[in-house]
Order: sequence, then C-alpha cells, then structure tokens
Amino acid sequence: GSSLTAIDLFCGAGGLSQGLEDAGFEVLWGIDHEENTKPTFEANHDCEMTVGDIRETEPPNLDVDAGELDLLAGGPPCPTFSLVGRSKINSLEGRSNTTDERHLLYEDFLRFVSHYEPKAFIMENVEGMLSAENDGGEPVVEVIKGQMQDIGYDARVQVLDSADYGVPQH
Repeated sequence: GSSLTAIDLFCGAGGLSQGLEDAGFEVLWGIDHEENTKPTFEANHDCEMTVGDIRETEPPNLDVDAGELDLLAGGPPCPTFSLVGRSKINSLEGRSNTTDERHLLYEDFLRFVSHYEPKAFIMENVEGMLSAENDGGEPVVEVIKGQMQDIGYDARVQVLDSADYGVPQH
C-alpha cells in the first residue's frame, strides 16, 4: 500500500499503535508479554499481535525487506530507570537496580531495529532514564545512543510533556 508501515514492540493494548494509525501508519505487527492485552489490541488493529517474551522471539517475516519498514516503535519497560522504581527495586532482595535483568529489554528493541533496518525508530521511555547510570557509572542514555550509532542510526533524545498534546496529565 501507499501508507507508511510500522511495528509496535511492547505494544500493550495498542495505545501507541492507535496514535501511529491516526498519524497515517499501517501497523503490521505488535508484540507484548501481557496476554490480557491481546483482545483489546486485535479488536482495534488489523494486524496480529504476538503474546510472548521478546527476548525469545525472532523478528517475524512481515513481507518487508530490510530497509523497507518506515518505523519501528515501542517503549521497552525499564522500571530500573523510573524515579519511583529505583528504590523499590533496590529493596528487593538487596539487588542493585543496575543489574536488574529488565533493563536489558532495550537491547531486544535494538535487535529488532538491526533486523528490519527501519527508516526511523521511536523508543519511548521515562524521564528518569536521563539520570540513570549503569554499573560502570556511565549515563545509560549515552550508552544506548552509542549502541544505536553502532547499528547505523543517529539518535536524538527529547523529553516531551504529554499535557502539550492534549493528554490530561504531565
């Protein structure tokens, strides 16, 4: 078709997919680990949603050659980067949030970017990620931006306030 194409990783019930469709994208596929979001997603979108662990999922063949996909979008959950999540996770079994395995889900996002080579991608996260550091004391945002550059992308970080877009919350 003539419309722009997108896939939605960590799609949940499909809120981001809805926004993409409203903006003129055809969403080809979504994935989320939460099974109870599938009926809502599929009731509102004309594509299949896979329920599963993205870490164990190979990018599906969507009849899109590498470089053809217009947009890969998603918000890998990073509770370790959220301001509220840090102390909560630190208190769990005395674990450090920097070694919590959930903060590596963005690497699967980048694995999908590397596979599809989309013209652009959007990786949504929380503002607290800007002040997060990894085990070596490096800013997480700079580490991730470096990994994005390694696979051929020039990434820009921007903080948006949803209230500026008509959402009744900051």
